[in-house]
Amino acid sequence: MNRHTFVPILAVLISARAGAAVDPALLDLAMPDAKVVFGVQVSQTLASPFGQYALTHLLGAEALTRFAAATGFDPKRDLQEVLVASSTPGSPGDGTDALILARGTFAPDKFVALAGLTGATVSGYRGIQVIQHGPRAFAFLDSSTVAIGSEPLLKAVIDRRANQAAFAGSLRQKVQDASSTGDAWFATTTPLADLIPANSSGGFNPATLLQSVMESWAGLHFDSSGVTLVAEALTHSDAEAQGLAGILKLATGMVRGTPAAALQYAQVTASGPVTRVTLTVAEQDLERSFRSANPRLAAR
Repeated sequence: MNRHTFVPILAVLISARAGAAVDPALLDLAMPDAKVVFGVQVSQTLASPFGQYALTHLLGAEALTRFAAATGFDPKRDLQEVLVASSTPGSPGDGTDALILARGTFAPDKFVALAGLTGATVSGYRGIQVIQHGPRAFAFLDSSTVAIGSEPLLKAVIDRRANQAAFAGSLRQKVQDASSTGDAWFATTTPLADLIPANSSGGFNPATLLQSVMESWAGLHFDSSGVTLVAEALTHSDAEAQGLAGILKLATGMVRGTPAAALQYAQVTASGPVTRVTLTVAEQDLERSFRSANPRLAAR
């Protein structure tokens, strides 16, 4: 296998976005000051047609086959749950402060051996092997748990595990709400406007729409017919929640193209200071949107 293939494939597999709630032991490994957490119940997601479609088309069947042959690791069979946490505003996928935790069935010795062939370095910390490849590092805490991130993040994970630390705070309840609703989910106690990069969408700034949202969570449930989204946003007041609901209804009516048909059935309600959105998107509409968002796939 090409030395440049090993790390990207594993990173994508382990960061691939009502399911079972988050594994508390996995959540306890997240940094205590996390401001945003994503999670995926992989087996449920890959059991759906769209989950299989997305994985195959993002990585390619040939790449997955080569990776499985080299490591004995089959994500469709061996990967169970993924958690991604960040303690800074912005996307946790940007690589600056992302901690990826995954539960599954791994063969650490095979990964360590392959890492050596790809130019990675292997060192020890508190009895755990840390595999360093560029800015990213991997650490198998045991045969069922792996952590991916910068070396300082991984050493902190190993310390928390050794000290039996527990993830506490208001974000824990948001994570439980989101993960009990969706197979893939997101939760934050940070204002949504702080999580959106500046100038992220041409002339329209999404932060303007979401500036009243203090805390939020969302869950995606995958099944044979498509995906159902459930999301809740906590605002400062009942009036702000009503205003946000009105703006969202207006925005969904203005959308054109493939998403328009699905969005017209979105249910947007407000109860007290909370705005809630429920939306179901059919499998065929998901695939069309997926292809249009990825020029490489659209060309196929």
